[in-house]
Amino acid sequence: MTSVSQEEENYARMGLLLTGISLRAARALFDKEFYPFSLNAALKKEYNKLQELKKKHVINEHHWNLLFSKSPNVPKSETFYLTLIILLLRNLTDLKSPHGGFDRLPTAIETTPASDLARIKYYRNYMAHHHDAKLDNLFFNTAWEVVSEAVGRLGGHSMRHECDQLKGKTLERKTNEVINELKQSLESHKAKMKSTVKRMKTSYRIVVHEKAKVKQKLQSVQEQMAAEQDEVIPRHIREQMKEQIKD
Repeated sequence: MTSVSQEEENYARMGLLLTGISLRAARALFDKEFYPFSLNAALKKEYNKLQELKKKHVINEHHWNLLFSKSPNVPKSETFYLTLIILLLRNLTDLKSPHGGFDRLPTAIETTPASDLARIKYYRNYMAHHHDAKLDNLFFNTAWEVVSEAVGRLGGHSMRHECDQLKGKTLERKTNEVINELKQSLESHKAKMKSTVKRMKTSYRIVVHEKAKVKQKLQSVQEQMAAEQDEVIPRHIREQMKEQIKD
């Protein structure tokens, strides 16, 4: 049986914290903004805005299917992951973004719900790009405290207590199994992020190309109008007009 190092166990525990309790805490905040029994109606009310986000590739096809399920299914926050939760809160509520946005680790003095979501997202993305399935004790303890405090503010004392229990309890499954599952889950998340970025870049290139075409067409129309004006107005009158303009 292969022994597991302390650093590998740290990685497994942090992964469980970020994909389990932390996600539930984010959903708890979401459910306060969008009551579960009226979520379907709230999303339908914002259909046009959400459709615009889809056209801009901010919302992908998977997100769309979760938001607008085929009847008799209705959307449930239990199926939403952190990316979609943050996306909806940012665009459909008055939630104020952290000073550094949602892609940076907020400062310790920021304790708003948005900054706590950003903390969870930051460490989840860190894990997704962390190729070595190990976390040293210093990083682990620091990150654990930051995320646990965020969870407590978002989900309440009971969830904070769950974080404390998870840190010290014996893992029910073999750590190697947990690590492998986390790697697969985080790799899937990483692949989706790359796909989304690729679609956004493609969309941006299309917009730039279309803008250039419009500019070229406008220039062509202006040149044509100038040529037609030259044909309509006699030359000696055109010269007089130019002289008057100079004067």
